[in-house]
Amino acid sequence: MAPRDKYFRVSFAFGQKATDKILESEISPEIKKELEQAKKYAEGRGLQIIVKDDSILYDIEQLIDIKLNNEPMENTDLQLDNKLISYCGFYCGACSQFEKGQCLGCKGDNPKCAVGYKACKVRPCCIGKGISSCAECNEYSSVKDCKIYNPFMIRFGQFVTRTNRRKGIEMIKEKGENEFIKYMDVKKWVTIKTGKQ
Repeated sequence: MAPRDKYFRVSFAFGQKATDKILESEISPEIKKELEQAKKYAEGRGLQIIVKDDSILYDIEQLIDIKLNNEPMENTDLQLDNKLISYCGFYCGACSQFEKGQCLGCKGDNPKCAVGYKACKVRPCCIGKGISSCAECNEYSSVKDCKIYNPFMIRFGQFVTRTNRRKGIEMIKEKGENEFIKYMDVKKWVTIKTGKQ
């Protein structure tokens, strides 16, 4: 809720379950229409309501109740599958090639696996060691010391694009795969962006 001069602006984000409940409810048709037309983001559909008097308070109370009763604190529709994490710490779930079905990620034997990364040396290394990602490797205390993981061209590319896949591996080590997937899904990042939170 944001106070303005002579009115308040109330903002919501509703997931699909809450959106369905709102559309089935007795909330005003204007609000339902605005919600239906709202763009869908990772956190749900955004809705902003201008409140100039108390005539809309009943609808706002209903929206709050629906939000509290139908929205989990985290995205339970999110597929917590470690196949969404590449061997080197990319999050395939945010990759446009993965989303379009053009690539199946790097874990598997299908020809659609590792599309665009056929020359990757990390993938065969992890497969050979039988590990899910570099986060499970015990050969080095940090992947920055691994010449296979951290060649000059990768470091240069990350410098130019302001990304750091090593931070992904470090997050997986520290917080686990599920927390990494949740974080990257919210951010919609394939790899950690430096200088961003």
